[in-house]
Amino acid sequence: MDLTRRGFLAAAAATAAVGTGPAAATVEATGDAGAAADADLARLTLFGTAQDGAGTDGIMVADVAGGQHLAATLPGRGHGVALSPDGSLAAVTARRPGTFAAAFRPATGEVVARFATPADRHFQGHGAFSRDGRLFLATENAFDIGEGRIGLYDATAGFARVGELPCYGVGPHEMVRVDGRDALVVAVGGIRTHPATGRSGLNTDVMRPLVAVVDASSGERLAEHRAPAELHQLSLRHLAVRRDGYTAVVGRWEGHPLERPPLILAGSLQAGLRPVVLPEEAAERLANYTGAVCFDGGGRYMAVSAPRGNVCAVLALDDEGTPVLRRLLDIPDVCGLAPGPGEGEVFLTSGRGQLYLYRADEDRLEELSGPSARLSHWDNHLTTWAAEPAAG
Repeated sequence: MDLTRRGFLAAAAATAAVGTGPAAATVEATGDAGAAADADLARLTLFGTAQDGAGTDGIMVADVAGGQHLAATLPGRGHGVALSPDGSLAAVTARRPGTFAAAFRPATGEVVARFATPADRHFQGHGAFSRDGRLFLATENAFDIGEGRIGLYDATAGFARVGELPCYGVGPHEMVRVDGRDALVVAVGGIRTHPATGRSGLNTDVMRPLVAVVDASSGERLAEHRAPAELHQLSLRHLAVRRDGYTAVVGRWEGHPLERPPLILAGSLQAGLRPVVLPEEAAERLANYTGAVCFDGGGRYMAVSAPRGNVCAVLALDDEGTPVLRRLLDIPDVCGLAPGPGEGEVFLTSGRGQLYLYRADEDRLEELSGPSARLSHWDNHLTTWAAEPAAG
């Protein structure tokens, strides 16, 4: 099949609306004025992994007033941070093929447990807590047999490993729990790797990427959505799920580098996921590689970062859930994304240390980080935590 942008557009014209939109929003440097005055924003703390100016890896803590610091060190590059349902705990796992993880209290940054995978497993970068908060579940690689797994760690017993579940594919990456349920939605990238060969893919010609919905208690496969056959080399890596089940999944292209296939699948977990075809300029800017995806605080916008293209695409969702490109935000090495507290609000981080807030309804991009932040380097992902409002 023709995987140029024109070829795929002709084949998939009925699956997504295509918009153009202006090329970039104006950046406003706000520091501790502006956004920090908003009460909802001021309650937020943002977490991610990062490296400070001295080259130390750790858990980065930031606020909307521009302050950020490493709250705890890690033995190497971390990746995703997951919050427990009540917000009292968080856990971070290593970037693949790392084997370390840490649990900490978001309110203080205090590390309460450090744990690791068994010798024949390594983390795949992401995890999620069970609905009752008793288990932390992490995507893993059972590398000797070439299968993905979901490792189970008991948060009430020092995060001891107590079992595992299947994920029904090879190379799982991001996993989120559906609100109000113990169902896990897992982006399964389809790439087999082994620590002996680092991060190199061993099966890119015969990949089978998919999205699996797995019961967190039994491991039962509740649903499965495969990428179209012509996109079998689209490694599905990251996803976001709205409360109504509408899902966006993004990936990176492992096929011919001159092809420009869709990198986004979107739709409901019931009806299925369909490719989202972007205009030619946007497809070129994404450079066949996405880093993260999230919805805004109101669920009306979708943000997709592309660190290699130094751009974040913002798409607006119509009443039927069809994504239409609204804006390309030019941000060097942008990757981390997290919803803001309000409609149209999305936080973004860059590998150059900056923290931004984009307000889609106003089409305004604000830099929140202060000058000292540029000595540090945010890693790939971002998580928001809200302190409870003061009594009275």
